[in-house]
Amino acid sequence: MGESRKLIAGFLALVAALIIGGPAIASPVPNDNPWLDQRGILNMAHQGGEFEAPSSTMYAFRTALEDRGADSLELDVNVTSDDRLAVMHDYYTSKITPLDAQVRDLTLSELQALDAAWWFSPGTGQFDHSKPEGQYPLRGVRTGLNDPPAGFTADDFRIPAIEEVLAAFPGVPINIEMKTVPGEPEQSLRVATLLATVLNRPENRNRPIIVASLDQNALVKFNELAPGVGVSASLSSMLAFFGGSTAPLVPAPVALQVPMILGELDPPQILQGMDARDLGYAVHAWTDGADTENDASYAHLIESGVQGIMTSSPSLLHDYLCRAGERRPDGSPRCESQIMKYRLGFPSRSLRQYLKQGLPVKATCDQACTLGLEVRVKPQEARRLGIRGKPRSIDRGLVLIGTQRRITGPSAVGTNTFRANAFRQPFKRLTFARRVTLEITVNVYDGSGFKQQVERRWLTLKSRKPLRKGR
Repeated sequence: MGESRKLIAGFLALVAALIIGGPAIASPVPNDNPWLDQRGILNMAHQGGEFEAPSSTMYAFRTALEDRGADSLELDVNVTSDDRLAVMHDYYTSKITPLDAQVRDLTLSELQALDAAWWFSPGTGQFDHSKPEGQYPLRGVRTGLNDPPAGFTADDFRIPAIEEVLAAFPGVPINIEMKTVPGEPEQSLRVATLLATVLNRPENRNRPIIVASLDQNALVKFNELAPGVGVSASLSSMLAFFGGSTAPLVPAPVALQVPMILGELDPPQILQGMDARDLGYAVHAWTDGADTENDASYAHLIESGVQGIMTSSPSLLHDYLCRAGERRPDGSPRCESQIMKYRLGFPSRSLRQYLKQGLPVKATCDQACTLGLEVRVKPQEARRLGIRGKPRSIDRGLVLIGTQRRITGPSAVGTNTFRANAFRQPFKRLTFARRVTLEITVNVYDGSGFKQQVERRWLTLKSRKPLRKGR
């Protein structure tokens, strides 16, 4: 998002008076937006986290997701001379490789022969080319001069094609920016056409992808060719939105993606004041250099209501999100401290009590918790009790005879005693029984509603005398 900052600064300054002077008239609400259906902040590794790993390499992408806490990837695509899409932030090569050339003048094969880690230095990424040679620790891995880190190969330090990245991370949310060459609109349309072709392939359909571009025409072209892929707003679309236009944003975006600060302006705060989320738009903000990769900046963005942060240092953001108690976007624990610890107990094995009052389940949790319950019996037990299970009630060879999605009771830290009534009405045959062996499946949910664990136990319930006599 390098040159984006300068361009967006210009248009935000242009409409600053309109924004600060009063609320803008919002555009109509877009269609249902899956990027708003999150239960935590999206840690978006910008270029794979270029302050921590060589920009946009497979090494950067893999380590961002596996080791540095990222939830999603942000990347850029440029077109090569043989009409392939290279994953690379800039449209010239000198920033990350020893060669000074433009991507469009090289074939993909020529581009991939280059060392994409040549200028990488931890903490500064590829921005500082003036350091002593020893401060570029991954230089030469691509070309075989040095050994790759364990678990990686020389190819992980080249410039990848978009197909390689998509194939390697099939379920990962990915933000793809179509790079533009200033003054060459036909190049932007070429990128849009090629990217639409790739994303329309069967293996890439229905994936969590957002496509971005500063160029409105490129975004419109892409949307025409791949209408099923979500897009973020272009520069001119955001200009219209900030300026108070009542016309729909075209193409309808799923996200507004802005820098965290521009001079005296605070775009995430402005969008919060304009109720962007309530209007149906996710807000993603990107950090602005090493000075904004810190607790204060992250806290400010979260307080501004953003759904995602594009960071050059995903491990720093991950550490902050852990300490702040922020979970993964799906609600799952982000780190060890967020994993709930609990103990389960069944203080009564009385079949009579179970049939009349419900089965008591004691859960001792170090976080707020609730339970869900499923009760099954073996087929021979079901036959003995005269219970006929429907085909859909058979699971793992057992017959489902009762369920309760959420057990009523307190949701608090400490010891919680829940009473589970797995049957709306007890099976008549059970009231004649004096002994029954059940498999109890307990689904344990934390306070945010995320299923932390599933436990299964066999319980034998007994009764001194049945509720009913005879058969």
